[in-house]
Amino acid sequence: MKAFGAKEGSARTPLQTETGLFITSLPPVPLHAGLRDLTARREMDISDRARVFAAVSMSVADAIITCWDAKVQYGFWRPITAIQLADEDGNPATTADPTWDSLIVNPAYPDYTSGLNAVMGSATRALSRVLGTDRIDLTLSSPATNTTRTYELADQLCADCVDGRVFVGVHFRFANVAARMQGEQVADWALDRYFMLRG
Repeated sequence: MKAFGAKEGSARTPLQTETGLFITSLPPVPLHAGLRDLTARREMDISDRARVFAAVSMSVADAIITCWDAKVQYGFWRPITAIQLADEDGNPATTADPTWDSLIVNPAYPDYTSGLNAVMGSATRALSRVLGTDRIDLTLSSPATNTTRTYELADQLCADCVDGRVFVGVHFRFANVAARMQGEQVADWALDRYFMLRG
């Protein structure tokens, strides 16, 4: 985290930096634009399009609620605080670096779990369930980098989201991984109950 998320002197490659910045602005507008593009390319009728948007949006809304519940419940510090105050963490293996800064500004609320990963985990799981395949072929454009990427598989997008939050220095990896799983579980719960999609 300290090496890859740093603003200065980072171990990131240029592609890793771009990935981190790319995913910072995906929810909600670029995500919904990508869904509109996807449903148009698949020539879905209005009912199927509505089903995609309802499944994704309901799952995302519930994932945000569970994510914020975890943030309030655990109040876990962000990497910037942990790195700058490492001499106060009771761990002799860590060394404080009071000048360390992350690539992007840290949000002023707890680390665990990652909001972006909860959102994208739920969105990709809901989309995969409605489409009946993990092949989502989702094209997203990021205003943060003015670039576009197409994700053939849901796992590819989720992997970039997990890695990307480390690359910009705002989340520990475990907070990202937990949030992705949290989002996926929320989507499964919602689709099993509200959309009667099993499997």
